[in-house]
Amino acid sequence: MRFRIHILFIFLFFILFSGTGSPSGEKTTVKSPFAFLPVDSYEFEPVIDGAEVTHDFIIQNKGAMTLKIEKVKTGCGCTTVSYSKEIPPDNWGKITVRINTRGYGGRRLKKKIIVQTNDTNNPVLYLAVTGNVDKFADIVPGVVRLIGPSGKEIKTEVAIVPQEKYPFKIVRAWAENGKNINFKLKEVKTSSTTKYLLIIENQKKETGRYYDSIYLKTNSKIRPEIRIVVYGNILDNPQKGKTQY
Repeated sequence: MRFRIHILFIFLFFILFSGTGSPSGEKTTVKSPFAFLPVDSYEFEPVIDGAEVTHDFIIQNKGAMTLKIEKVKTGCGCTTVSYSKEIPPDNWGKITVRINTRGYGGRRLKKKIIVQTNDTNNPVLYLAVTGNVDKFADIVPGVVRLIGPSGKEIKTEVAIVPQEKYPFKIVRAWAENGKNINFKLKEVKTSSTTKYLLIIENQKKETGRYYDSIYLKTNSKIRPEIRIVVYGNILDNPQKGKTQY
């Protein structure tokens, strides 16, 4: 009986300490890259409309083979990225995200970035950038559209109200082309604030479309210039040329 117990003990000892049980007795290791993001989101401090937000995301390779970043998708033209193409084992790289906040004034910006790698176990990673974007001014309407029949008066008025956080004065105004429009800038003071009225009138007589821009120079270092886009479309007047009785 003791002999059998002794033999059984030797057999168990051999199994426990002889390796993994593979025919060679050696441990098998699967060699592959392993993508790891210590932090996958970034919340930026409030910025003013038009400012660029830049952030570096760190990406680590905890695997035994080179990690390759094959593609990064941003979803819109306002976001650009640069990144480490290959990351050796036990090393790290970075994904640099740059976001233009123009047009996001008064809103909360949310951007998702999709990262594709050669990590077969985790081929797709997601990054997120969020934050609040302040308005420099309330501009209504944001784009001027002068649309109407030829021979008729076509004009509109744009209200420009500085934000309390970013006060400024408009010191000069000019048109990029000016051939088809006439404009006038008025300063209006109230008990609580100062606002500006930009009155724009069509000058084009013949039918057709045109584009122009009016630039407003401010005394602000944060936003020294404001651009107002003007779109014109002069239509054929069905009443023109008719004989009146």
